[in-house]
Formats: sequence, C-alpha cells, structure tokens
Amino acid sequence: MDGYMKIQKRLMEEQIRLWSNCGLGQSILKGKHPRNLDEFRKMVPLTEYEDYADILLTKQPDMLPGNPVIWIQTTWEGGKHPIKVAPYTRSMLDTYRNNVTACLILSTSRKKGSFDVASTDKFLYALAPLPYATGLFPLALGEEIDIEFLPAVKDAVNMSFSERNKLGFKMAMKKDLGFFFGLGSVAYAVSLSLSSLTGGRGIQLSSLLKCRPHMIFRLIQAKCRCKKREPAITSKGFIPFKRVHGSGYG
Repeated sequence: MDGYMKIQKRLMEEQIRLWSNCGLGQSILKGKHPRNLDEFRKMVPLTEYEDYADILLTKQPDMLPGNPVIWIQTTWEGGKHPIKVAPYTRSMLDTYRNNVTACLILSTSRKKGSFDVASTDKFLYALAPLPYATGLFPLALGEEIDIEFLPAVKDAVNMSFSERNKLGFKMAMKKDLGFFFGLGSVAYAVSLSLSSLTGGRGIQLSSLLKCRPHMIFRLIQAKCRCKKREPAITSKGFIPFKRVHGSGYG
C-alpha cells in the first residue's frame, strides 16, 4: 500500500504543477505556487464548477494546462447555464480508451489470459452521442478493436433515442448482440423500447423470415415465457448478452 500511495502522490504532484502554472489554476491560486500536496491543501479551497465556469464555458484553451482535443458537454443542474463543458486532451482520451478497453476485457474474463472479446462482436448503440461523454465510447473502442455498433455510429447519431433502440434490436435479430453499455435508467428505457417493438400486433412474418433461425427460436421461447409470467418481452428473454455494462446514475 505504501508503494501504491507513493505513486499516487507523485502523479498528483505532477498534476498540481501543471495546474498551478496555467491561467485556470492561477484564477484560484492568485499568484501562489504550491510545491507539494500539503501546500496545495492549505492554499486551495474547495471549489465547484461555477468557480471555473467563466473560463470553461467560453472554451479558452490558452488558460488550460493542456491543449484540448475535444470539449465534452453535460447538463448543469442548478447552474446559471443549462450545460457544463469539460476539455479532453489527447492524454485524457488515451486514458479513457485504455479504461473502456480494460473494462471490456475484464468483464468477459474467466481466468488470467482468457477473455471473450472479438471484432465480430456487436454493441447496441444506446448511448448519447457527442458532445456528451458517452459519445466517446465507440470512438475510443474503435482505436483498439473494430467492434460493430447497431445501428452504425454514423447513422445512430442522427436518430432519436427510441429510433436507435428499435433499429438496433431489429438488426440484432439478424446479427446478434454481444454487449450493452449505458446508464441503469437507459437500460430500463431500452427494455421498454423492445416491449413496444414486440407488442401490439407483434413482429411481422416478413420481418421474422429475415432473422437468424436461432433468434426466431429464442423469440418464440420468450413469447411463451411471457404468456406465463411477464406482460411483455424483455431483451433478457431472447438476447443473451455477453455482458451488460452500467455506469453513472439516472
């Protein structure tokens, strides 16, 4: 543990030096330059996004410790503006890519050196596109492994959330789905989209004939189970995801 904390302290002090020497840091430090973690704790008060908003919302790269490659957007509840923006440098994107790839590998691992991820796998595109942070997910994965998203990213970004889900599941009936990534609330909304897709008059015979035989069999099984126990079909009923990845809150 001591060795681990020593590394963490060194990395933190590297970040402190970078932050202290940029305009954003000096907007808080007012000419001070902490030399170590203890001095940083004494000099810097607890801050909120509002303390940096004037610089970040106007996207001033010359005030930052690194050159941003992209600006990510999210909502700002209770703030003066409807959104918050955050700069991502190339090194931050590299870290993001490494983290999502590691999550993908670890989630399918059963023992050391054994994992089940392939370029033939399919991901349901149940993500908010750029400029939201989840829009980075397919781009980051694409730098490591060419996993297919259903629907394709270039098409999905121009669709509504409901349209993406419905088309994604229709495509899954022909291609299978391996992975899902999203908020817990999004996973629930996705299941509702599937219910509406398979509810009412059900799936048309012409559409069913385009599906893979094993998917037709799973759908029939799911329909039978639903008649006994559940009011509607869910993705769990007939799409055996390799892994479902959840993040954040919602």
